[in-house]
Amino acid sequence: MLKQNLNCLIVTCVVLVLVYSGGFGTRPYSQIMASPPSLLSEPAPNAGGQRAVSVLGQALPAPTPGPGFSTESRTPVAARLWLPVVTGMPPRADGIGLDGMYKLTPNTGVWANFRWIYNWTTVDAGFGDWPGYRPMIWSDRLDWYGGPGGIQWFATQHPGRLWLFLNEPERVTQANLPPAYAAQVVASHRDLVKGADTTATWACCGVWVDGNVGIPWLNDYLDAGGPVGDVWHIHLYAPNDCDPAGSLQLIGNFETWAATRGVTRPIVITEFGCLFPGSTQRACDYMTGVIPVLRSDSLVTGWAWWSSSTGPYPLFDDQGTPTGAGQCYLSSSGQ
Repeated sequence: MLKQNLNCLIVTCVVLVLVYSGGFGTRPYSQIMASPPSLLSEPAPNAGGQRAVSVLGQALPAPTPGPGFSTESRTPVAARLWLPVVTGMPPRADGIGLDGMYKLTPNTGVWANFRWIYNWTTVDAGFGDWPGYRPMIWSDRLDWYGGPGGIQWFATQHPGRLWLFLNEPERVTQANLPPAYAAQVVASHRDLVKGADTTATWACCGVWVDGNVGIPWLNDYLDAGGPVGDVWHIHLYAPNDCDPAGSLQLIGNFETWAATRGVTRPIVITEFGCLFPGSTQRACDYMTGVIPVLRSDSLVTGWAWWSSSTGPYPLFDDQGTPTGAGQCYLSSSGQ
């Protein structure tokens, strides 16, 4: 989510020493973990006036979808990912990562522009009832979500979602999970979600698909028995910032790698964009150079700009009005 290591003038690295004794036990490498303050300062999904913790773990009946919900859970994965998820509200663009003031505050006016949304976490109030919302389990920690019961509760209440597992586990400033350990974590996340909702699908692992760190991490993850989801979710940042050709080369390299390893799956790009500031036209040129090619790629089933309101090219201002970059994204990313 936050690119501390690439933009340290904007974001200060926060490293917390955590004594983690639940769920998966002690980490094999270290008990030092870098965690985003925006997550650590959030209430658990069942706190702050939301549904009572006492319901966690109870066997709750799956709700009947109401008006406006799609029937996406009844269709194959590859087809489901392309469906507009809110009937009567044609989206103008594909996906968006919601952060800053939009991370935890519902804003359907902004959401309606997009086919799907996510916010690097799993929260219920307002978000869970939006059919285009994709929940995420950011790392190995479950206490941010009210423990395993919080995840089970959300999956039961909101069936048929595509779950996103992990965020840049190869990077010390992000989820920071060694591959062999991540293989255990992801298997546990999968079993937790699928045990509560058999119609759920899931994607892993939010890795930068560069050849120096990301692909070697994925190789080690697979070699350790790491499970392969219904979908890959990846981050796409060019070696030379804001370079369309570099980004497209990376997605091609990733698809070749997946085919070689026998793990080809549909792909959702949960982060892409430009990491360093410049002119608005710079970002617009990048979008128009990348998005049409992504749209034509039969394996790429979605993409989300980084991000809604932080980074050098946010898509919206505090009033929900598209910025210059936002206008370019909405005009170039539509289906």
